[in-house]
Amino acid sequence: MSEQSPRTSSVIPTLTCIGVLVIALVAVFFVGARVDHHDRPKPTNKSSAVTNASVNLGVVTSATASASATPDQLSFAAAVASTRSSTAAALTETNRVAAAISAAAVKAGVASKDFRTTGVSVEPAYSYTDSGQHLVGYRAALRDTIMVRSIDKAGATLGAVASAGGNAVRISNVTTSFSNRNGLIAEARTAAVKKSKLAAEALAGAAGRRVGTLVYVEEDPQDQGTGYYPQKDSLDLSAASGSFAGTTTPISPGSKSVSVTVQVRWSLK
Repeated sequence: MSEQSPRTSSVIPTLTCIGVLVIALVAVFFVGARVDHHDRPKPTNKSSAVTNASVNLGVVTSATASASATPDQLSFAAAVASTRSSTAAALTETNRVAAAISAAAVKAGVASKDFRTTGVSVEPAYSYTDSGQHLVGYRAALRDTIMVRSIDKAGATLGAVASAGGNAVRISNVTTSFSNRNGLIAEARTAAVKKSKLAAEALAGAAGRRVGTLVYVEEDPQDQGTGYYPQKDSLDLSAASGSFAGTTTPISPGSKSVSVTVQVRWSLK
């Protein structure tokens, strides 16, 4: 009978240890998987409700509504320019005419807070001929925007300003507007939401559903520049500023409207 070598004798215990270790690891894996399965929370009805709520998006409608009224105030620009041999002389003359215009407007009923200077300039004045450019003096200009709060006084104010400024004044950008603009916007906004709901009810009815509560409402930001503000009607009176001096200029404000556009999401029943 042959005798085992020392090398073979040492290998057998090693393999036995490895086998025991593998069996232990497998057992631990299955036990852990079973425990994890039992400890894992089951889906609840609450999770299902959230999922179902997110699917029910309701109906979204948009609508535009307007509110109209007669403008009750008017603004205009009065520009004065003078050309003299020096900048000081040009400024002096321009300031004199501008002061006369302001005094005439105040006398016609314009409050001092309703004057706003929108431009001042002093620059060389040139003439141009075939021989080139020639300095003829210096030009000083001043531009004020004047707000007349009562449109009934607008015609008389325009006449008074033209009379005080004479041929040195240019009147332009005559614009009518509303003093109660916010009230008109609120009226248009309410009408827009009502129109949106009517459209939502029609869509829901066609689908066999009913409109529920308002989920959110959004106002179109584009309307802030075009719908919220009355469209500006400008009339350039510069060529006629001298002809109606001392008279009352007829003003016909007509009717204007403001618009509001909304987008509304409604829930469905």
